[in-house]
Amino acid sequence: MEKTNIYGVVLAGGKGTRMGNVEKPKQFMEVGGKPIIIHTLEKFVVNPQFERVIVLSPKQWITYTQDIIKNIFCFQIRSM
Repeated sequence: MEKTNIYGVVLAGGKGTRMGNVEKPKQFMEVGGKPIIIHTLEKFVVNPQFERVIVLSPKQWITYTQDIIKNIFCFQIRSM
């Protein structure tokens, strides 16, 4: 049987303007001591079926996104 590659995708490209958050996008706001985006990624990490998780974020927040992911997980991170 052929292996099927399953990728997860996190669409974190918003800016959170409707929430009135001007400091940073809502995906980086902390809930329970960690950013919302980390809570989301944890759901993919615990499921071994996902080969990769693709995270899309605003261009100006790519480095910040990579840094918080590296601080929590031991992922190989690639920018495109």
